[in-house]
Amino acid sequence: VIALAHALKDKTVAAYLRTDHLERRLALMVEWSEFMS
Repeated sequence: VIALAHALKDKTVAAYLRTDHLERRLALMVEWSEFMS
């Protein structure tokens, strides 16, 4: 759920989720980048 390309109908909730999960998404993308290297 943290990195899936899904759209929430409630734009306010979507904005909060973007910021709430930013650190978790960053860690996930770093791990993915290292895996792909």
